[in-house]
Amino acid sequence: MSSSALRRQRFLVILLATVLILAALLSLTWVNERIDQPADPAVALAQPVTSLFSTPVPSEPPSDHDYAGELAQSAMEAAFTATSVHIEADTVYYGDHIRYDISIDRNGQALGRIVNAEGETRVIIQGDTGYVQFGEHLPPQEPGTPGWLTGQWISITRNDQTEDIFAATQMPLLVDDVLDLPDFDAPWRTYEHKTLDGLPTVALGMKGGERRTYVRTDGARQVLLHREEDFRASYSLWNDPLVLEAPPHPITWEESTGQAPPLSA
Repeated sequence: MSSSALRRQRFLVILLATVLILAALLSLTWVNERIDQPADPAVALAQPVTSLFSTPVPSEPPSDHDYAGELAQSAMEAAFTATSVHIEADTVYYGDHIRYDISIDRNGQALGRIVNAEGETRVIIQGDTGYVQFGEHLPPQEPGTPGWLTGQWISITRNDQTEDIFAATQMPLLVDDVLDLPDFDAPWRTYEHKTLDGLPTVALGMKGGERRTYVRTDGARQVLLHREEDFRASYSLWNDPLVLEAPPHPITWEESTGQAPPLSA
């Protein structure tokens, strides 16, 4: 597995681990007579690619290698200068199918969800403040009110315990690192031409390799699809402003773990 694939695998594993850790912490807090134990989330949310590079495609490229290498270089530069992107990713981890759907920008904002066999978890990040909402997979928490946290937004703030969940939703990790393509001089080749979301693309790959990166061939050199092994991600809404609002009536992490009385509805 390539180093970039390993980084992607690490990112996706962190996302899943955070969800499970948060749910487990909530469960253990109640099971253990509300033991006062600080939350230790280690999550990650969702990333990408593209930008405003509009170099015209040469009508008669000097060679397939040069043409493919130029496209790859432009796509990587576009990704590194993008202000925002929407990502939908699918992967399989130890037999568990995990799906990610997230929008992020370079102002530290993120909005998305993680879905696996256990259910759906939604996340909102606004600077140093975050919100997490668990789906039906969250076990009953409070005697007499089974599943009272299901569907409830829980607010978290950025600190030593929650740093991972905030850091993992930043564009440098989710875009720059995930789409860190090989340099122009690498053995790039073009493969199939494909229309994605009504836009013309060409698949780029390394000679002899199975990884494919689909880059727009008109206008901005945007990556629209990337796939390799058990990982597949599509990218859209490059540079579209991301406008977020705090969820209504969130409760604090202390309230969710029983360290403070829950707010009344």
